[in-house]
Formats: sequence, structure tokens, C-alpha cells
Amino acid sequence: MVLDLPLNLSQDVFAAWIPVKQTVPRDPLPKLTGVPFLNERESSTFKIAKRCEEHAAGRWLLAWCLRRVGLDPDSFTLERDEYRKPWLVGPSAPAVSISHSGGLAMVAIAVGRDTIGIDVEPLVERKRGILDFLCTPSESTSLEEKWDSDPNAASEMTNRLWVCKEAIQKAVGKGMGITPCSIEIGDLDSAVVEGEQYAVSQWTTVLNGMATAVAISMKA
Repeated sequence: MVLDLPLNLSQDVFAAWIPVKQTVPRDPLPKLTGVPFLNERESSTFKIAKRCEEHAAGRWLLAWCLRRVGLDPDSFTLERDEYRKPWLVGPSAPAVSISHSGGLAMVAIAVGRDTIGIDVEPLVERKRGILDFLCTPSESTSLEEKWDSDPNAASEMTNRLWVCKEAIQKAVGKGMGITPCSIEIGDLDSAVVEGEQYAVSQWTTVLNGMATAVAISMKA
């Protein structure tokens, strides 16, 4: 399903989401055959059905998104770099990002860009103890005050900050190679990482019946 994007995002960005087939821990591993962009070496390492279904959903959705923006999926291969960031390889390949969480798979494509990051998280209850890992000192001070006064609002804000930082980490291309607590986000809309300015758009929506936080980041 096409994801409605904020007006401030570039017209060159397209994103979509689908539900991932639900599994239980004892389900047998599904056979992943005929899935676009399937990495057989990677998929052979999966130990649980949930991970197989996420992998298949994200890659199927990537091919679907490419068709929606007028590109042929067969013109590209999907590779991972040393930080495991997925990259399309092929003529004038767009930047792509894939996210899975809460039974959803989500893909963002940015035509004419060299990088993009997307993250999605259900607005479930967050624990206060994550702040040391997530926040810079100034962010921690602000959120600690919010936790003292309104834990429900603080949990939602923590989720929103989490998706922003995850999206930026993906846009930078190093994932958890850059710790969240080293990224200072001003008003949840921008950050400077390794000397580069990254814009981030964050919003909440309802996907598959769940209140969900979404963020997309690109170089400013």
C-alpha cells in the first residue's frame, strides 16, 4: 500500500508498506522461492519463520515500488555493503531503504539520490531505561522531565525520537555503527552526522490498525 508522505518530502521520494505474514516461534521455515532480490546466502542463515517472512516481504515490496516509479526490477541487483546497508546496483539506480517492525515491511525509494533512510515502529510502550542508549545529554534532560510529568507522552516521544535516529543512521549508511546517543536532532527535523547535514521527516499514522511512527531521512 502506498504510504502517504508529508508535503515537505521531495517529490522524488516514494514509499509503501505491506503487512508481514504472522508467525509463531515453532512455525517451520517457509521456502523462499521466486522472491525478487532474494539473497540466498543471507536467507539460508535464518533460524525462525518470522525473519524469513520479513526478508521476503521487504524484497517483494521493493520490486513493487520500483515498478510503481516506472523502473524495471530486473535491471537491478540488491547488494549489501560492509555495514549491511542495501544498495541497488544498475543503471541510474535510485537510493532505497527497507524497514521491518511490528508486523510491517516498509520501503522508501529516492530517485536521483545517493542515499535514503526509513524507519517504522508501532507506538507501543517504551521503557525509560532506553534513554541512556538513545539520547544526547540535552535530549535526555528534556525526556527525563517528560517521563516525570507524563509517562504516556514521554513514551510516545521516545518512540518518535527512536525512528528519527534509526532513519538517519540508515541514511548515513552505517546503521548502529553510529550510536543513537551521538546524534543530536533539532526539533526532530535535522542532524549533522560526520560533517553532513541530514533532514528528517517524522510523522505518526495508522497502519494495519496500529498507531505507528514513521521517519524518512535524506541528505539536506
